[in-house]
Amino acid sequence: NPKSLLEYYSYLDEHVKPNIEIGFHAHNNLQLGYANCMAFLDKETNRNVVVDGTLYGMGKSAGNAPLELIANYMNKQYGKTYDIKPLLESIEESIKPFLLLKPWGYQTLFYLSAQNECHPNYVDYYLKKENFSISNIEILLARIESNDKKLMYDRDYAENLYQTYLAEIANDNRCFENIKAEISGKD
Repeated sequence: NPKSLLEYYSYLDEHVKPNIEIGFHAHNNLQLGYANCMAFLDKETNRNVVVDGTLYGMGKSAGNAPLELIANYMNKQYGKTYDIKPLLESIEESIKPFLLLKPWGYQTLFYLSAQNECHPNYVDYYLKKENFSISNIEILLARIESNDKKLMYDRDYAENLYQTYLAEIANDNRCFENIKAEISGKD
């Protein structure tokens, strides 16, 4: 979110030599890519800053900040002269067909990875499990405690979480006791 981004930026601005440019690449998690780019660009600084994006926000999962929106914002706010028309033509001619083949953008399941601040490959992995609901996926994502594990996908770790969770919810003894209590005293 813009507040967190600016905290990171302030830290870098304070600790990085003034002649070094600081760049920002925004993924569009939680639909904040463009808003984060605007906040980054609007931060007062004596340093050169760089933002990037992709045409039509193209990218894996949630995608990235849309380049055509960033260029238009910079034209209006900072007097830049980026030509937007070729960007829009490229989107129509080249990018939109890719969107049909491999969609990106907001999806509930990738919202879960952003909300839990973990790599989206965990969501992909758990989606491939049969009869595993979104609620179950959210429970497992919330159980990833280590920042190293959250940010760097670990298939073995994901499987271990999955197996541990299955053992908890598929406890035959507990199920047997529940059935026994349900039918107790009935013919």
